[in-house]
Amino acid sequence: MEVFQLFFQRKPFLMMTVLMLGTICALVAASAWLNFNKGIIHSPATHYDYIIVGAGTAGCVIASHLVRDLKSPTVLLIEAGEYFPWWSSIPLAAPFLQETSYDWAYQTVPQKFSSRGLNNETSAWPRGRGVGGSGKINYMVHFSGIEEDFETWRNMGVEGWSYNNIQTTMSKLLISERGEKYFTKTNNSCSNNYKSVFSLTVNNICQRKLHEKAHKIHHPKLHITTLSPEMSTLAAAFTEGGEVMKRLGYDKVSFSSAYSTIKEGHRWSTFDGFLKPYLAQSNIHMLLKSVVSKVLFSEKRRAIGVEIIKPTNQTVHVYSKKEIILCSGSINSPQILLLSGIGPHYQLQKFGIPLIKDLPVGLGLHDHLNIPLYVSIKNPISITMDKILSFSQLLHYVMFREGHLASSGIVGVGSVSSNIGIVLFGLGSVNEDLLRRVANYKLDTFRSLFPFSKNSSQEGFVLLVSCLQPVSRGFVALQSSDPMQPPLIDPQYLSQKQDVVCMSDGVKFAARMMKTLPFQDLGARLHLPHLNECKHSTPHFEDDAYLECLVRTAAITGYHPAGTCKMGRTSDPTTVVDSFLRVHGTSGLRVVDASVMPTPVSGHPNSIITTLAERAASFILNSTESDQL
Repeated sequence: MEVFQLFFQRKPFLMMTVLMLGTICALVAASAWLNFNKGIIHSPATHYDYIIVGAGTAGCVIASHLVRDLKSPTVLLIEAGEYFPWWSSIPLAAPFLQETSYDWAYQTVPQKFSSRGLNNETSAWPRGRGVGGSGKINYMVHFSGIEEDFETWRNMGVEGWSYNNIQTTMSKLLISERGEKYFTKTNNSCSNNYKSVFSLTVNNICQRKLHEKAHKIHHPKLHITTLSPEMSTLAAAFTEGGEVMKRLGYDKVSFSSAYSTIKEGHRWSTFDGFLKPYLAQSNIHMLLKSVVSKVLFSEKRRAIGVEIIKPTNQTVHVYSKKEIILCSGSINSPQILLLSGIGPHYQLQKFGIPLIKDLPVGLGLHDHLNIPLYVSIKNPISITMDKILSFSQLLHYVMFREGHLASSGIVGVGSVSSNIGIVLFGLGSVNEDLLRRVANYKLDTFRSLFPFSKNSSQEGFVLLVSCLQPVSRGFVALQSSDPMQPPLIDPQYLSQKQDVVCMSDGVKFAARMMKTLPFQDLGARLHLPHLNECKHSTPHFEDDAYLECLVRTAAITGYHPAGTCKMGRTSDPTTVVDSFLRVHGTSGLRVVDASVMPTPVSGHPNSIITTLAERAASFILNSTESDQL
């Protein structure tokens, strides 16, 4: 007690601050506990109007509309995980949630054409396990889509999913602080000649006007926040460097500062924006820590219910009067369909699963790959471990919800031509133990890529180069009929040589851009990795043999798996669901998540998935009994 009094007398301000932080944390925890008990049940009823499997990005959107827009429906939302901890709302905490109980922590099979610098040539595939899904562990980048992506879908026979359809739906979700319409090609003439990737579809002039008018764009559902002022110098170098490269002949360069799904310094998932306000209603039940093992069908192939494995390992059946909607993501949705008897007949026969419908479930898997390039700088303008762990940053975040902790760390996003993506991640020093583990890098590979990982004050950033429209395709398959066992995941990264060429061209572009004046003014120096796997090639950013080795060794997942329940015409043998997201050959069953995307979107998909679910909700709300049969 005397020590406490002495400390208080000598450090009154510090002591008051500690007490204040403790009080705030206690209030936050108490508020979270009260809110998190709304709508939760431990034993479901036998029948509901609608059953939604998965409380992720799409599931939260669908559930909110059903309980809000229909007259007294009963809705059961089933989630394998639980609520995320309160600290998960801190944007910069994203990587700390990986490999925890809030992550499915999937791993691919050893890769033949890639991942040579990863342990066992295996890629770690984090997927959010809990209310909010992967939207609670991602890096929160907002992307509104580009016209070419949806034109590709239309040419593949996907009707009703044009760029205008997507933008019209998204514009309803995004309204500025002053009530102004969201800036898109469909409603703002100054963006007609601009194609943005990973960000708002606005040109540089519109972007500056938007930033001047309001620091944040708000809406009760989707909140999009602009870059924090602390990172603006780095963002300016990024956009100005892109403009220089455009003048040097890269006429299709489109760079901008990042926009993120963050509200007032907090991660803003669809759980926060859509579902949370309705959990107290009596017509929605949420069942947590429960795994759906399969969908139950009638003799006429109508989905009538689900089989659930509860935390006690008890198995129960719950029935649906109207529809069952799978929103479990690109890994779990196909797994549930396969266990239910919907999938390739040869695979179901192997595990003795009775065939309901022979469909290419699990095939067509696609994902973005990222190749990280480390750049050191002299200016003290990036995020470092010393800054993150400083008391001033912590206090600034707690008091004002601002500072480095209020950011995802992603500073700028853009595209080169129509197929190369560039992301600037403003992290100068990295935590080796954490980032090496979550990426599954070998120790020597990691240290070759990030040479200053032991220097907690090192200034710099990481460029992430990706191929936006990879042509390599993999698959998700059962490796057991046991629903508690993870499925087999084989993305077959870089199995098509043109993906290697695409990523190599992206690395060349990034290396050349680092030599432009905006980056040289920061003292930028791009580090050349000397990888053990690449000893037989000449380390140089213009050497094609070295670049191919670099890409095949060090590229890691972009966390964007999709395509395993492909959307398209019923007559197309490569598709699983129709344009209304109904599973072919069945009734009363839809799939609503990234698995339905027939080809990749040229950017971060989370806001597109939100929009997809918004449109799917309108399909469900406007469907009739005859539509479902």
